[in-house]
Amino acid sequence: MTIQTLIAITATPDARSISHGPSRMPAMFLGQTVEAPRRTDGSGQAGDASGQKLVISTVVRLLDDATCALETDRAVAKIHIARASAMLLAEEDRRTYTPPALARGGLAPWQLRRVTAHIDASLEATIRLSDVAALTGLSTSHFARAFKVSVGVTAHAYIIQRRIRRAQEMMLTSGDSLCQIALACGLCDQAHFSRLFRRLVGISPSAWRRQWAADSLTAAAA
Repeated sequence: MTIQTLIAITATPDARSISHGPSRMPAMFLGQTVEAPRRTDGSGQAGDASGQKLVISTVVRLLDDATCALETDRAVAKIHIARASAMLLAEEDRRTYTPPALARGGLAPWQLRRVTAHIDASLEATIRLSDVAALTGLSTSHFARAFKVSVGVTAHAYIIQRRIRRAQEMMLTSGDSLCQIALACGLCDQAHFSRLFRRLVGISPSAWRRQWAADSLTAAAA
């Protein structure tokens, strides 16, 4: 199997759409997840270019590794393909995201950037609304209202979405147990993680992970 074939596998239309099945939702991506805002003033263009080069070089390396492993260890090849697919999907999601227009009564762009960056950097820990509000200089109640106006969901719901998304990324790119992943994403235990995952994704994390692994093997054998 050539690198071009492996790229085609990870870029199939099924792999980009949202559904409960793993082949249609390798979805680290939740249908209603709101991405952290990016700079839109042009100052981040150089960073974007270097970031894209890093993604490309990493994906090519992973696909090279998958090609080498395909004949001797399909499980290892599957892991490399899954990681390459995860990176491609994350890059596609980043490039197509359009920041929401500034809503009346919502957070200023700098406030939203600061808040979402803090949340993503703190997913493994307890995130208190009062601490997040302090980053914006607003009272907790004012911040809660403004965040929902800007993002469309409450801060609590947004944090849950980001925790589940991080968990999906870890399930695709690591061999950690669900208990380890739950703790790494700031969830109190595996049972709590499973309840939230099923509520947002529609199936249990263990079923999602098994189906994704089976789908990856099928794609690698094609």
